[in-house]
Amino acid sequence: MTWTNLLAYLRMRVSESGTNDGPITDANMLIITNLVCKEFADLTECLPTYTQFDTVAETQIYNISAEIPTFLRMRKEGAYWYDTDNTRWIQLRSRTFQQISERERTWINRSSGMPLYFWIEGNEIGLHPKPEDTTTGDTGVRVYHFAQSTDMSGGTHYPFSGSTTQYPHLAHYDETIVDGVIYKVKSILGKTQESSIAQQIFYAKCDKIKSELRERPDLVKDTILHGAGYSIQDFS
Repeated sequence: MTWTNLLAYLRMRVSESGTNDGPITDANMLIITNLVCKEFADLTECLPTYTQFDTVAETQIYNISAEIPTFLRMRKEGAYWYDTDNTRWIQLRSRTFQQISERERTWINRSSGMPLYFWIEGNEIGLHPKPEDTTTGDTGVRVYHFAQSTDMSGGTHYPFSGSTTQYPHLAHYDETIVDGVIYKVKSILGKTQESSIAQQIFYAKCDKIKSELRERPDLVKDTILHGAGYSIQDFS
C-alpha cells in the first residue's frame, strides 16, 4: 500500500492513535512507520544489494556514509576489488582493523598496491594495502551488503523504497508493518505490557519472513537432479 492507504488502514487498526487531532498525528505516524520499516529491514535482511565506489590513489580509508549510504550490514559475499591489469574482480579478504594492525604493525607505512584485505569499523571501510591508482566507472570496490529501508515522505510513496516504486517481494507484508506500529504506539502511550506482547508478535513475524525470503523453490528441482553439492563447472 502507498503511505496514504497505509495511514488510513493504520487509523482503523491502531485504535489508540485516534485521528490526526489525537495523540498521534499523521506526521508522527509517518515517523513511527518509517522507524518500523527500518527495524523490519534490519530484522529480516530483506534488502540485499551491492554498492560500487571509486577509490583515490594512496587513500586507504573511506567513509561508508559517503560511499555506501544505504549500508546496513555486510553480506557473506563480502567485497571485491577490480584488477584492471587482468580485467577481473578479485575478492578481498575480510579482516578486523585489530587483525590488520596486529599482524602487520607497519601497515600504515606499507607501500600502495593492489588491495588484498578490507575492514569495516564504525563509519569507515579500509583497504589494505591502500590502492595505488584512482579508479572510476565500472572499477574500484564493490561491496555486497544489506540495505536500510528508505523513508517515505509523500502519500504516493511505498514502504522500504521511499518512492513511488513498490518492491514486489515485500508488497504483502503491510500487515507486519502494522504490527510494528502497534507495539511502538502502545509504548509511546505508556501501555508497557501490551507493547511488549505486540513487540514479540512483530519480532516473531519478522523472523518467519526472514526465512521466507531466503527460500528458493526454483532450486529444489536442481537439487533433486544433481544433489546438494555442485562445482564451479556447473556455472560455465
